[in-house]
Amino acid sequence: MEKIENQNQAEMLEKQKQEALKNIRKTAEEAAQGKAQEIINEKLNEVVSKFDNVSTKEEVEALKADFYKQVQEIQARIKQIKQTGIEEKAIKSIHDAIANAIEEGADKLKNFSGKEKLILKAITDTSWASTGVLERQTTEVRTSLYNSPYSPLYLRNIFPNVTTDQASVVIPQAGAITGGAGVWERGDGTTPTPKPEINPTYKDITVPMKWIAGMVTVNRELLLNVKYLQSSITNTLLYSRNGLFAAENNMIIDYITANAPDYATNFGGSMTIGVEMILDAAFNILLGKYMNPTHVLMNPADYLAYIKLNKAAGSGEYDLPNDLLRGFAGTNLETTVQVVPVPTLAAGTAYVVSAPEFEFISRLAPEIKVSEEHADNFAYNKVSFRVEEMAGFVAKDLNAMVKIGLPTGD
Repeated sequence: MEKIENQNQAEMLEKQKQEALKNIRKTAEEAAQGKAQEIINEKLNEVVSKFDNVSTKEEVEALKADFYKQVQEIQARIKQIKQTGIEEKAIKSIHDAIANAIEEGADKLKNFSGKEKLILKAITDTSWASTGVLERQTTEVRTSLYNSPYSPLYLRNIFPNVTTDQASVVIPQAGAITGGAGVWERGDGTTPTPKPEINPTYKDITVPMKWIAGMVTVNRELLLNVKYLQSSITNTLLYSRNGLFAAENNMIIDYITANAPDYATNFGGSMTIGVEMILDAAFNILLGKYMNPTHVLMNPADYLAYIKLNKAAGSGEYDLPNDLLRGFAGTNLETTVQVVPVPTLAAGTAYVVSAPEFEFISRLAPEIKVSEEHADNFAYNKVSFRVEEMAGFVAKDLNAMVKIGLPTGD
């Protein structure tokens, strides 16, 4: 209860702060505009007053020159006022950017006709770093297990994120390596001995940037309810189980399921018990290739059966009391592999991955557009919101993931 009250107080203080900043900015803008108008009126009155005494052509030309000079002075003063005005600069999360775009576009939406593009301001790489309650789901790489089916971990956050401005990216994907470093001795001097050679192979992989998009259509009268649009539309388009980030999850899972080498077939894994297969893949196969195991991706039902509710056959005690998979990394320090239940992953198969060996590539950050020019919107007085982005996903080394076929009845 105390935690909820503290959270409510924090939210109230944040709201009061934002309202105060808004009022300060508005006051500064009005003051700047008033000062600019005062300068304009003063200079124009000064010029106009001289017309009464104009009698010759020379005086007219002199008055013109003076007028142009006065205009330049006015422009310089207005520019100075704008430069010294108060301007709020802040990093916006993608959630805040969309919510603010809807709020700032309220007048456009209330008087909407045709289509509009709402501008998402100040989105940078740091837009994904936020401490808010809802947007936290898109920014944190969690160190504890996820248990809530209504707030899934978005997979883009466990892999390195990079950006591009191209339609596709070509990367050299690591292949087989022959040879290896070793101890070298010069020999007896008569027959030179070559030093050991390492021969890596690489394959150029083209990673296409794919469109990921979603649309929501609402009755037009809801455009008058800006608070509704800020909360419900944003949540539906971005964070819901049918939203943009869930679609990113699907794209990542589709790539991993299509490309992951098999535990037994490709790596010669010999364990037959589910949790032992996972541990073998993490702390034997991946570490054996000098890769750091970081995550296990599995269906929620498999997570319960093989991890959460895993019991000893004799005593009936839970084998994994903290739901954690621990082992020793190459640095002799204990490391923890995070289990990530993925609702859309088919039951019966798990994947152990080394996240640093992958890249989530973004070409177009999420953007939102509003239009009534869709389907029968015009006839039924409806409006559509569309959110979309362009992104790709790739493994720099296919051996950084291990596919495990979980045994039945384990």
